[in-house]
This record gives sequence, structure tokens and C-alpha cells, in this order.
Amino acid sequence: MTNHVFAPNKVAFLLETEAALGNAQLMQIAVEEPAPEPPRYRTNYIGSKQRLIDWLWSQTPTGTKVVFDAFSGSAAVAYMFKSKGLKVIANDRLRIGYHMARAIVENQRETLSDDAVDALLASNPKAGSFVRDNYSGLYFHAGVHKRIDTIRANIEQLGGYKKDIALFALLRACLLATDHGTFASTAADTRGLVTNGEQFDKAFRKFVDKVNGLVFDNGLENRVIHGDVLAALPKVQADVAYFDPPYLTQFGRWNYETHYHFVEGLMTNWTGLELDNGKLKRFKTDHKALTEQTAPAFFEAFLGAAGHIPTWLLSYRNKAIPTRRQIQSILEKSGRALKIRTQKHVYSKFNKHKTDANNAKEYLFVATQDQDPQIAEETTARANSGEPLGRARFEIDGNIKLIEPQSTAKLTHNGAPLPQFRSVLCHAGTNRNGDHFTFEELTRAARTAINKKVNLEHGQAIEDIVGGIVDADFIATDGPRVEIIGELFTDEFPLARRVRKLMKVGIVKQVSMECSYREGECSICRQRFKETHAYCLHLARFKGKKFQGQPVYEILHGVEFTGVGLLSREGADQDAKITQVSSVNPHTISPQVEGESSMTHDANEWKIRYEQAEREKQELSMRLEQQVKLVEVKKIMDLYKLNKVYFPSEEAGERELARLANLSMEALEATKVTLETFAKNRPLDQKASLESVRPRDVPDEEISGSDCQFGGKNLEDSLTRGLMLAYHDRFIEKIF
Repeated sequence: MTNHVFAPNKVAFLLETEAALGNAQLMQIAVEEPAPEPPRYRTNYIGSKQRLIDWLWSQTPTGTKVVFDAFSGSAAVAYMFKSKGLKVIANDRLRIGYHMARAIVENQRETLSDDAVDALLASNPKAGSFVRDNYSGLYFHAGVHKRIDTIRANIEQLGGYKKDIALFALLRACLLATDHGTFASTAADTRGLVTNGEQFDKAFRKFVDKVNGLVFDNGLENRVIHGDVLAALPKVQADVAYFDPPYLTQFGRWNYETHYHFVEGLMTNWTGLELDNGKLKRFKTDHKALTEQTAPAFFEAFLGAAGHIPTWLLSYRNKAIPTRRQIQSILEKSGRALKIRTQKHVYSKFNKHKTDANNAKEYLFVATQDQDPQIAEETTARANSGEPLGRARFEIDGNIKLIEPQSTAKLTHNGAPLPQFRSVLCHAGTNRNGDHFTFEELTRAARTAINKKVNLEHGQAIEDIVGGIVDADFIATDGPRVEIIGELFTDEFPLARRVRKLMKVGIVKQVSMECSYREGECSICRQRFKETHAYCLHLARFKGKKFQGQPVYEILHGVEFTGVGLLSREGADQDAKITQVSSVNPHTISPQVEGESSMTHDANEWKIRYEQAEREKQELSMRLEQQVKLVEVKKIMDLYKLNKVYFPSEEAGERELARLANLSMEALEATKVTLETFAKNRPLDQKASLESVRPRDVPDEEISGSDCQFGGKNLEDSLTRGLMLAYHDRFIEKIF
């Protein structure tokens, strides 16, 4: 819903018309014009979803009228829902969240005037000195503590939403003035944003203006609650409940109360709070932060209290505790239709040393009560059988071939047949990780994959295992490869049932082999290594890349396959794909006798063709590189002539030609750049032999820019780089 206002010119026109015609009903003709869109709300509050509000709105069900934001935090999402014309009920346990939401969500029209701000910044001899007495030398630069005492005391003269606005602006100014925007460190910020009391006053005034600009009336009675979410939820009537709960991550234990303790205490001027004796001067609290043990129960509790709300939107992130699968399992127990959406997201840079903590994959779980009759019937049947609930609405992909497997005795559960799939495990040759499997090695190692695990995304926990490999063999024709048949443990694990459906629709269609090996061999220097820390420089620095134009890869010896990971993306072997998925009622597949080979009669012929093709490819690559090098060598010899550089004998010229031919392309380029530089700066009539040539001194600034094409800003840099490359080429084999 949007506000409607009369445009001034139209109001004047209607008043004149009413006076002329004496008809008050004409006022109803007023053309309603929408008020301008409220400004975007920007904040540096940790964990804020301000960058995701458009995405969250796109996932909100149409027809929604009332939203409950259960963990409102910075109020960015609650404010977005308000701006979309919805009635918003927001809740937060912390007082900072409560006052922020009251100032811009519940408040419809109150603002702070410039005179009011002047009064808040005015000197107050009765202000007290709590901040100065307890936090001197902490968090802020000298002079700021006194200003906080003064402004906070003056805020007590305000009431209602005006007080909320002032507290909101004060806490934002404090966050700007301290290190990293939190109070988990004792150091004052050295970036110079707020270094004295005068700058702090300017910051406070700026934030009052910003909060004032966010105040608007959406015509609905929005409400803000300050309390525990478990107490608030049963009393709330809403169409949608949005949850952005606190959670642990792999990067540390984030606790809003401890990280924002200073501004949280500031909201009440520390009334009723007692400071501890620690160096951060936090206040004592009986609030229990989440742990790995208590977090799942907390999620179950607040979702259980929201059972009467038709739709849940639950924000979450990767690398968090509980895990995505744990959250999914909790939601499935509710019997709701479940969809999961993902989006890349960058959180506020609260820890510059842990970029992985800031760069996240954001999840949105959308759980709704309304299901179509068929799904509702199936859900009831599954609930009665004790099977965990949750429906994925997919159709079978017509491009996926369904097969009736034949027979097997391996890894079945209590003799019952299990659904199966066929997949390429890996190919002979080099994958994108620089791992090289030879024809002979795969022939020997293929069947070591039997009775090994099938997991998700290489997860090594028990909960990640969804099946096992029941058969494997090396196929020599049509591209040498190892193929496997896997079984999915769908009788006991809901995750395996979901994986099978995702295979059918083509979402899970790639695999990635897992293996161990006895030792690796470098493709360049042919050294062998049993530990990665002992790698030669080729493998340590260039594995999967090129060294002097030659591909660098590790030839694996003594391979044993240890499992296979199911992927929804390409792996290191991009052609390792699922090729067949079993139909609904699988039969069993007959196993091969241990040690028996399924290689066809033309395997040896294929092996010879494969090895010959590999040799031809390498020879062609080497010939091409030699041709290119000869062209560059000729250019260098021409540059010698241009510089009137002569060799003392024909043999010396041939030795130089041979030396140049053995250089890398990089070293040849450096030599050419050096000679071109000499050519530009030597007199044309000067003659010299190779032994006596000397470049004249040239100021660096005369040969800057494009003249120095090889890795340097001046001639000295180019010469040094060129000489080192030539040295490297001549002695690299000795090093290795």
C-alpha cells in the first residue's frame, strides 16, 4: 500500500471549483498521486540482509498482508516489508534492535528537528560521566567519551519515537567511531573517521538526518516487540514469519550481545546492569549463547512455536551450525512443502582476516502449509509410516534414461533391492586438477572402487553417505574409463531418496572420484614423491598449468579408489557423469566374480591407439613450439645485424644460434626487447664485435612505458629480468 497525496496545483483547482459550484462532493474527484518511494535503508550492522532485500521480496508469497520479523536486528528486512505496503510486526531480544525498528518501522511520521538536534548536542553540566569513568581509553579517541555522556543525558528529555530516533543515531555514531564497528576489541579506530568530539557531533547529526529520511507512513499499524521470540510467536497473527536467527559459523562464535555490548548498555544508560572486570568492560548477563549442542534444539523450538503461521521464510548461510542438512531435516518434520533458494552474498567486512566468513552462499528455506491434494495425501501416508516429511516438487526429466538394473548381491539391505545408477568414475588421461591416470593404472585399480561409499559433495561425515558402489570395471573402448554401478540407501535415509529424485531430473548429474595413491610422478622431471610436501618445484608451483610450454601433471601410481562424490556442478573430470538411473521398482544386478575383467577383445588395440594418439599430440605440440621459436631466433639474429654486432668466427655465430634455440619463449622475448632497446639508442655507423659491444648510458625516463615490455618499469628492470630468465633456462635442469 502506498500513501496518496494531493498535488498542490490540483488542490487549488478543486477548491476554486467547489467555491464556484458550491458542491462539496467534487472534492472526491481528487486525483490520487503516489508518494515517492521511501529511501533505501543502508547499515553496517553485522549480519544485516540489506543487500538481499530484493531477493527476499521476490520469494514472498503474493497476497501476503502481514509479516512477522522474528529476529529483526537492524530492521532492514522489516523496513523493506513496510515499504512494500505490508503490515509489519517486528521483534528483537536486544534493545538496539528494538529502538531501530521503532524509529523506522513502527514510527510513521515523527522526526527530529534541527533545533532538537542542537539541544541534544548542547552542554549539560548534569550529564554525568559514566562513559568517561568506565571506558576511558577504550573504543574511542579522546574527547568522544564526554560527548557520548552529554548526548545520552540530553536524550532523556525526549519521549516516544523522537527518543528512538535519537538513540538510533547515537548508536550508529558510536559504531562509526569504534574499531570495525563492534566492541570486541579495545583499540580505537585508527582510520580517522571519528577522532575527536567535534567529528562525533557531526556524525550524530548526519545519522539523525538519515533516520529522519527513513520515516514514512504506509497507512498500516505496524508494531515492534522487545522480548524473547518463543514468548512472542504464539501471540502473533501473521501470513508470513521471516526468521533470520543467530547461528554459529565455522569461523567463530558470533554473539550480538557481547559484540555490541557497549551500545546495548547505552540504550538504557546501563540502568540495572553491572559491568564485569574484564578489559572490554562488558555488562554481566545470564543470556546463554548458542553452542553446537544447543543450536538444533533452539531452531526446533522457535519453528515449533510458529506452527500457526502459514508461510515461513528462513534465512541461513553456508558453513554454519546447524548445517544446511540439519535445518532441512528440522523443516521436513513439519510436513510443509519445502523449497530451498540460494544466492551469493557478501556480509559486512567485520573481519578483514577471514574473507571466507564474509563471502557466503545464502540459503532461503521457504516452507508453506498449502499443498495440492495429491501431495497432502502422500505426506499423510509418509507421516503415518514414520518417514520424515518434506516434498520436492519435481518432474522426471525426459532426457534421463531409466533402466531396469539386472542383479546384484552387494550392499543390499536385508536382501531388499535398492535403486541403482550407472556412472563414469574417471577417464584415462589428465584431469583439470593436474592428476594423470594411465591406461595401465586404471586397468589395475578399477575394481578397488567396489564396496566404497557414495557421498554428497565429498562429505566425509556419516550423514553425508547416501549409498555404496556395488560394481566397477575398466572400459577400454570409446574412451578409456572406469564405470561404476552405485546403490542408494533409500530405505533408511531420506537424503538418499532426495538424491535419487535429483538424479532423475538432471540436477545431480556429475560425479567426482575419490582415491588414494602410493606415489606421484612429475611429468616434467620424472621424480617420484610419496608426500605432497616433498613435491618438486614443477608440481609445487605449476601442477595443472604449464612450465616452459609443457603441461605439468602428476602421474599417479598405486591408485586405490575410496569412493565417489555426487555433484550438481562439473568436477575435475568434466565428463564423469551419471548415465543411467534405475526405474521405480529395481531388480538386482548380478555381480562379476572378483578379479574378472569385462574388457572387450579389442582392448589391446584401443590401448595402442590411445598411446599413439598421446605421442602424436605431444610431438605436434613440440614441433609447433620449435617453429615459433625459430621465428623468434631469426628476429634476434636480424637484430644483431641491425646493431652491427658481429661474431668473431662462424663457429661463435653457430654456438649463439644453438644457445638461442634452447631458450624458452619467455627468455627469447626478453632478449629481443633488450636488443631492440639498444637499436634505438646506438649510432647507426657504430660497429662492434659481440665481445666488445657496450650500450651507451640512457636515462631511465627515456625508455619507460612501451619500450620496457618485459616485466620492468625501466631498462634496468628489463635487463635484469631478461638475464635471469636466460640463466634459468640454462641451469634449470641442473636444479632439478
